[in-house]
Amino acid sequence: MKRVTLILALFITFSLTAQNKFTVEASGMDFTPQDLTVEIGDTIEWTNVLGIHNVNATQSTYPNNPESFTSGSPANAPWTYMHVMTIAGSYDYQCDVHVSSGMVGTITVNIATGITEVSDLNKLSVYPNPASNFIKISTLTKLKSLEIYSLTGEKIFEKLLDEDRVDISNLSPGVYFVKLSDENDVVTKRLVVN
Repeated sequence: MKRVTLILALFITFSLTAQNKFTVEASGMDFTPQDLTVEIGDTIEWTNVLGIHNVNATQSTYPNNPESFTSGSPANAPWTYMHVMTIAGSYDYQCDVHVSSGMVGTITVNIATGITEVSDLNKLSVYPNPASNFIKISTLTKLKSLEIYSLTGEKIFEKLLDEDRVDISNLSPGVYFVKLSDENDVVTKRLVVN
């Protein structure tokens, strides 16, 4: 019973938070912007537009980070890496290749204080949850796309939506984030796959 209550509380927390997307550009010896303040549930997308870079926010490099995330080994442009911020706190990160040149950044993740605007997209449901072979989406608005991310922020599934049923039978059991978009808004929902 405690586990069901915890999962429900987490689901409600992720459903009520602001879920915005922020872009950080990696180019030369800089992350732009270098410092961000976001809320739980927000997505950060790093885009490498020039050079060899990575994003390293692992706890082995920054032990005070609330959680670890990394884009992996440094790689040539172009690439993008996304991470959904799920734990409040202060995060430091770096480009391993250019840390000595000051290519570092910070992220402050705050707990959302409440809903400032409720759009039709925020009224959607993703079910069943937990799911096994498929999910259905119930909403008052026409959805444009669906993306599924692992807990480490890796995009593992993407689909333009033309129906309300999505096959997820190829996903391994675990916890994922489902990002749904319409013409104006983006909402992220937590999904458990059996």
